Amino acid sequence: MALSKRNEVPFADLSIVEFKEELDKRFRCPTLLRLFSNDSGVVDVTNDDCKNRPFSQKIYRPDTRDSFTVQYVKRHGKAHYYRKPNPHCPLDGETLSEGAFRDVCCRREIASLLCYCLYKKYGCKSEQELMYLKEHLSKCEFREVKCTNPGCEEMVPKNKLEHHKNETCRFKPSRCQHCGQLVPEVHMESHLHTCDKFPMTCERCGTSNIAREDMQHHLERECSESEKPCKFYYAGCPFKAKDDVMNEHDQSQKSEHLNLMLEFSRKKEQKEINLSEKLEKVEQENISLQSQLSTHRETLAASTQDLRSYQTRLGKVEQIVGEHRREIADLKERLPASASAASGKNNDFSYNFDEIRSTLAEQEVKLSALESELSRGSLSASMGPRSLASGSITLDRRLGRNEHQLALHDIQLAEHDLKIQMLEATSYDGTYIWKIDEFSRRHHEAIIGKTPSIYSPPFYVGRYGYKVCARVYPNGDGMGKGTHLSLFFVIMKGDYDPLLPWPFRQKVTFKVLDHDRQNDITDTFRPDPNISSFKRPTSSMNVESGCPVFVSQQNLQKLSYINDDVIYIKIIVDTTGLASLGFQ
Repeated sequence: MALSKRNEVPFADLSIVEFKEELDKRFRCPTLLRLFSNDSGVVDVTNDDCKNRPFSQKIYRPDTRDSFTVQYVKRHGKAHYYRKPNPHCPLDGETLSEGAFRDVCCRREIASLLCYCLYKKYGCKSEQELMYLKEHLSKCEFREVKCTNPGCEEMVPKNKLEHHKNETCRFKPSRCQHCGQLVPEVHMESHLHTCDKFPMTCERCGTSNIAREDMQHHLERECSESEKPCKFYYAGCPFKAKDDVMNEHDQSQKSEHLNLMLEFSRKKEQKEINLSEKLEKVEQENISLQSQLSTHRETLAASTQDLRSYQTRLGKVEQIVGEHRREIADLKERLPASASAASGKNNDFSYNFDEIRSTLAEQEVKLSALESELSRGSLSASMGPRSLASGSITLDRRLGRNEHQLALHDIQLAEHDLKIQMLEATSYDGTYIWKIDEFSRRHHEAIIGKTPSIYSPPFYVGRYGYKVCARVYPNGDGMGKGTHLSLFFVIMKGDYDPLLPWPFRQKVTFKVLDHDRQNDITDTFRPDPNISSFKRPTSSMNVESGCPVFVSQQNLQKLSYINDDVIYIKIIVDTTGLASLGFQ
């Protein structure tokens, strides 16, 4: 400690300090009955000839300072003390002399008193002189510090901090035995109520140890006590029943199912034929547009050449008009001199000059009219400009038609550019996040039957793997129509299908993403290798398979699944066992 502070008392309020020995009464203020402090904000000791020495003090107390002998003034952030007129002892009222001074010896004695550490109650056995107590407290291993576990406000001795953090703290991090997530111990119970990996028991069939995240899939696909749709529901069979009844249904309705499949196949084939015809028509229109575009380009080039020729001819006419105007001006300048020279000869000359003046005036009027016509892009009939004007109008019309055709072609190019962008955004790792904007409009179009479903852009399970996509029915399909959003998985015909294992067996997970990423809606299913949806495609795409009741319309509107009229759907295809396709 610095020498200048060696004899200072470190605290204004010494009532918090426990001294090793009982204090002598001479160290206590006779009016406040408290230990003297060197901080003038409490009391201060002075020496005087008073009989009550050292109790003749100049005492300052903020609540009663006018009754004592020292006046306190605060200026510029510093405390200043001034002797009041006629100072007196606060005990017996005796007047104090002018020689009163601070009793440094008494203050030194107080600063040298032995005291215990303020953290004695926590086990610190240190004894210090009062003047060194503050320095000791800054280093004491028993001083109170705040627990560093998030959420804990408890103050504990520093030497017990680690034990508290790891053993006794209610907010110590604990690892969930089901999902492995670190959770504050005080919140573990509430975490278990939402943990996706928490084992649950099916209330219908009694099957136990089903992860919470898999329960919905179990109820819809695996539970023997749940009513499930007939496996031919996509073909139009509306039957629902438990597994035992469903087996009887399958046996008794074989012919009906066969008829449904035939009708379904017929409709699919007709759709494919219609799509092929539309595609062929679009291709023909595209060829026609390309031909028209080529023709328009040629026409535009010819029109440009005609316009340049017209501008050249117009420039020549303007040049001739300018020359004629200069000639007329020259004649008008020469005319007065000629008239003076010929005056007095005979009246015929005068008449001829008047006729010339009249003719020049007429020529000026005609030139002005011609210039006016030239400024409007037309010429007088005498110079044959009508054909040029007519050609210019025709050229303008042709250019207008060409611009219209080019605008249509720009639209076609923009559509091709969009398709290219979609191809550039294709994923090859089996995971795709599908952004669907203007969802309210798409939902309305699905309700009125204009566009019941939407296909996602295709993506791939491996660089040379399966080509797949998703199909969503905003207003539901089948058993979910009008009440749910239906989501299906579609296997498309790909370039590398001959090299891939069939039928498709990879686990598929659908997620409707919460924009706050707290409550994603998730469903997972494993393909049934016995249905055609997962066999090698023979046409452009297989029949979709998935979740007709993926999420109810009511739940979809809750929380943050639709923001700014945008919904995000994530499709994850498990790549386990596909190392040969580029996955390690």
